[in-house]
Amino acid sequence: MLSVVISGGIHYKWGMVHPLLIQAVLQPMNALGDPLAQIWLMGSDDTKGSTKRPFAVDKPPCESPMLACSWESWVFATL
Repeated sequence: MLSVVISGGIHYKWGMVHPLLIQAVLQPMNALGDPLAQIWLMGSDDTKGSTKRPFAVDKPPCESPMLACSWESWVFATL
């Protein structure tokens, strides 16, 4: 939601259309990848597969006790 507000502000202030087009494509793609959207909109079964409840939570790589947690390791792990 915040990205839509930022893109709208960029368009309002500087008249750039590209952020609006990017948001028009990325927001629906991200929403359809969400497990709740898959259950409610696409009718997926919520008792098996990736939409099984409770949903799996992705942990950041720094939560592992074997890894040294620094901002560099987290940034490069997310690329």
